[in-house]
Amino acid sequence: MLDRLGDDLKSTLVIITSKSGGTPETRNGMLEVKHRFEALGLDFPSHAVAITMIGSKMDELERLEGWLAEFPMFDWVGGRTSEMSAVGLLSASLLGIDIRSMLAGAKEMDAATRIPTSKTIRRPCWRSPGTMRATAKAKRIWLCCPAKTACYCFLAIYSSS
Repeated sequence: MLDRLGDDLKSTLVIITSKSGGTPETRNGMLEVKHRFEALGLDFPSHAVAITMIGSKMDELERLEGWLAEFPMFDWVGGRTSEMSAVGLLSASLLGIDIRSMLAGAKEMDAATRIPTSKTIRRPCWRSPGTMRATAKAKRIWLCCPAKTACYCFLAIYSSS
């Protein structure tokens, strides 16, 4: 990828996302990019942005080297997988995605998944055919849901039926 960027590297923004700053794969990738910048006589810190927890190893490195910017990641964020935090929203906004609409939709879904229910499935994320089929065959089912509380409610309702 770095080879393909060629001369465009001098106008490239590098976003390094690491909750702890200690994950070897993330750090090694960052070091490879940093070395490429240096080999071309480019100032890596003026192209680098960190998304990390305050006080992490990445936070310390970013501050020591004087990177372009840092966005905080909170301890309750699910690492690199949370698109509704700085992890996803920064990239989305740089790509021109309307993050205000994304967040409004997330707020709407959060409200919808908190509606108290009986054993009737009324929550939008539970209406999918795959979920319906799985619950018809099993009393307990494991789901990957964006809302942890919705999954707990889902499991509680169906494991007691």
